[in-house]
Amino acid sequence: MQFKIVISLLCIMFLQSNFALTQSDPSASHGNTIVQQGLLLLGKPYVVGTLDTGDKEQLTYSSSMFDCVTFVEYVLASSYANRSESIKRDLNFEYYLKQYRYHHGEIDGYGSRIHYFSQWIEQFVKNKFGKNITIELGGVLYRKRIDYMTTNKSIYPKLTDAYAYNKILQAEKEMSAYPLMYIPSGSISEAVSGIQNGDIIAITTDIKGLDIVHTGFAFWKNNQLYLLHASSDYKKVMISREPLVDYITKNPHQNGIIVVRPVMP
Repeated sequence: MQFKIVISLLCIMFLQSNFALTQSDPSASHGNTIVQQGLLLLGKPYVVGTLDTGDKEQLTYSSSMFDCVTFVEYVLASSYANRSESIKRDLNFEYYLKQYRYHHGEIDGYGSRIHYFSQWIEQFVKNKFGKNITIELGGVLYRKRIDYMTTNKSIYPKLTDAYAYNKILQAEKEMSAYPLMYIPSGSISEAVSGIQNGDIIAITTDIKGLDIVHTGFAFWKNNQLYLLHASSDYKKVMISREPLVDYITKNPHQNGIIVVRPVMP
């Protein structure tokens, strides 16, 4: 009960501090709605592998446990589905979740799921759910050979299926040929003023073959930018204990960020 009261007070303080901004900027209003939805999940446990249960790929989700990507997907789908326009068009939570998670919004086995977050971003932007604002914030070219899953297929049991393996391999080839923009860790402090509540923060990495290692939402508190995320370190949904800049630089394998602003389609 005490924990629920703390969350409620945090939501009230957040809404009060952002009321003036939402009156003049619709995108800020949408971002605040996303953050408000995310704050309701504070303290929920961090659990990996929830999408890989069962032999058949199907739309799976939970409101009680998350990894970093399923947290972002759940919050976004909840925020979009609750809009009056979505209700009028009968676009429910599961519709949005499929559009985020699967290539072309269609489930066709393990390989149809978007496993690399840079490709997740590409489809999210292509479907007009958001805008990649990285370049506007001073982003620079980010090109890398992506092959982590197929190179380490022993830790992905479902890649023993040839159809799934070939789908992932094709996705990796496409990503390796596609240039991205990112903000290097040393430049994030200069970019934070252009980041709003609810912007999607994707953290890039120097790990060989991998594009993005973590994700969450931008959250402003006491005039400093934090990360609202499902934390693998603390095993729960939380606001980062340190500002985003410090959170990135404390991990030597985190080398920058990509920033995507959700928009109302």
